[in-house]
Amino acid sequence: SQYWTSGIEVFESDAYRNFGRVFLDIVSDVTLPRDLTIPENGILIIEGMAKNLTVPQGINLTNHGVLRIDEAKSLYNYGTIENHGYFYIRANLFNYGTVEMLPAEAGSSWESLMDMVQYGYVENNGEVTFHTGSRLVQHETSLWTGNAPVWEYITQDQLEAELAAAAERGET
Repeated sequence: SQYWTSGIEVFESDAYRNFGRVFLDIVSDVTLPRDLTIPENGILIIEGMAKNLTVPQGINLTNHGVLRIDEAKSLYNYGTIENHGYFYIRANLFNYGTVEMLPAEAGSSWESLMDMVQYGYVENNGEVTFHTGSRLVQHETSLWTGNAPVWEYITQDQLEAELAAAAERGET
């Protein structure tokens, strides 16, 4: 593994492919200047000297790997977070935008999970939607305040239609 302590640009380059799993430890407050995608083999950790990661309005943070907010740190979301991987909250998520918990993609080594571990805190002033195939695990000492999450489930008819369409395309 290569341990990165510099800019978020590593996920936008080919460099991470040379090292297998990439750990990016943000060591100062960061506001995303543009959309960012964490690949399946990527791990974005907000810890150490970092205090805040801010996703501004109009910016998308997409996670296919691991997005981890550690002790006494905060993620401020005014934009959109699209999660297909592991979203670990052991500190603070202040949501004023949109969080979409979507199913992991086929063949992914991760499941779509928001894990509010010990003392994790979510203040939801925006919209958080858990789609079919994603889940929330909330430790007894964690706290969710503000708007309740939206749970979106697929109906039996929708499931059968999707399975029939996949069969027509030759997918199993």
